[in-house]
Amino acid sequence: MVFLPVIAAHVGNLSAGETGLVISVSVLSTALLQRVCGRLADRFDKYLLIATGCLTVAVALALVPGFEGLWSYLFFALLMGIGGGISVPAMYALVTIAGRDVGQGAAMGTINMVMSMGMIISPVVCGLFMDQTGISSVFYLSAVIVLVVTPVFLSKASFFPLQRR
Repeated sequence: MVFLPVIAAHVGNLSAGETGLVISVSVLSTALLQRVCGRLADRFDKYLLIATGCLTVAVALALVPGFEGLWSYLFFALLMGIGGGISVPAMYALVTIAGRDVGQGAAMGTINMVMSMGMIISPVVCGLFMDQTGISSVFYLSAVIVLVVTPVFLSKASFFPLQRR
């Protein structure tokens, strides 16, 4: 969501207030789903929840180039919020389980480091890609990355000491 103010202002022609509303809708939808989806993560397959959330995010990203106006961006924000709301509690549940073996602090530190690295690397890579191919392709690239990385993560996640349910 780091990119949203720039995209909304320059591509979507949204005002500063409308851009703030879009960001708030994304954060609000994620926040409202955290507890509910946390309970789902306690009861159902965490890997399936992560895959569902990531697929939702990939769809949202792939749709952005066709968006125009406030309602389209609000829909995008809602989809991104739903994707995060579904996948993040399941991801943190897996990290908590891994923390039993490696230590809670180490596990949380690792996941936060990985997420921070994504927020550091992504703007640079996407900015360079955008310079060469245009802004629309960045969203398609991001969607493809999510679709490729999710199955890789799920296939490699067997190192977590978790019984799949």
